[in-house]
Amino acid sequence: MEKEVESADGTVTISTSIGVTFFSKNKSFDVLYKEADEALYRSKENGRNQITIYT
Repeated sequence: MEKEVESADGTVTISTSIGVTFFSKNKSFDVLYKEADEALYRSKENGRNQITIYT
């Protein structure tokens, strides 16, 4: 999930952090968004470049 890319200014490292939650009929969009966002920030806090599932 991490890749080095050459640019005119030099090498740039691109990484990906992903937050995941699970859909449920009784959850609103706002709740799903909040859970995924919290999982995303946990990925970033724990070193980035990873997938975190909301629990």
